[in-house]
Amino acid sequence: MLASLSLNVNAELITYGEFSKEKNSDVVTGLGMEWLQWSSTRGMSINRALSSFSQNGWRLASITEVTALFNYFVPEYEWIESESVSQTTTTGWSDELSPDSETDVQFQTLFGYTHLYPASDYLEGDGLNLTQAIFGSDDNGNNYYGLAGLYDDSTAFNGNQRGGNAYLSKDQHVASFAFPRYGVALVRGDLDLSYLDGDLSFQGGERDTGGNGGNTIDVSGDGTSNENNNQVASVPEPATLGIFALATGLLISRRKIFCFNSFGKDLL
Repeated sequence: MLASLSLNVNAELITYGEFSKEKNSDVVTGLGMEWLQWSSTRGMSINRALSSFSQNGWRLASITEVTALFNYFVPEYEWIESESVSQTTTTGWSDELSPDSETDVQFQTLFGYTHLYPASDYLEGDGLNLTQAIFGSDDNGNNYYGLAGLYDDSTAFNGNQRGGNAYLSKDQHVASFAFPRYGVALVRGDLDLSYLDGDLSFQGGERDTGGNGGNTIDVSGDGTSNENNNQVASVPEPATLGIFALATGLLISRRKIFCFNSFGKDLL
């Protein structure tokens, strides 16, 4: 069972539970803060992103804030605040075609996609969509930062179904590091978790986490954080049947109902 946040669209406003975004805006509001869409900083380093946006009050999202974000959208897994531990969990596979019951789709609708894989590798409207961004507080003072990411379930051209994944990697990127498939998580405001004191009535729609989707949870870390500091992060990515990978964009196409167009081991 995964949490399912209700969808409301009023006067160009897209709302999922505590989060909302105007249809044509790249600013997401939620948990008392503003979050810049990750797709807006795609391909930027932390340094470049802050140079471009800090004058408008944007700052790098902290580990506390990103952990809270993932605990909201992927609540079936208890995410912990750690700069030296990598965490990943499946979000399963579902034949539901609406973001009403798919919180990973909701997350990507709000935060945008940072990479799109060739549509020809997947069934029309069900590609592999990727959303990920560099973040961190550098509380340990080692000058490295982590990576947060999520990809939705997908169906390959031959009908093979793959579950989605969400992940927070240990810190391993310097502030000058940039990669075309990564954004930078920027925020404004102060974190507000008062929703935890209320009724979490947004829990709803079921999702099949069995079969190919699996229900595996993995936490790994060796206490170090400076290896591969200028390398593409090693993160959970779905197995592929040939030449598959991950995908991204911003409101392109999503299964037969919504037109929204998509971690793992080496994102090369």
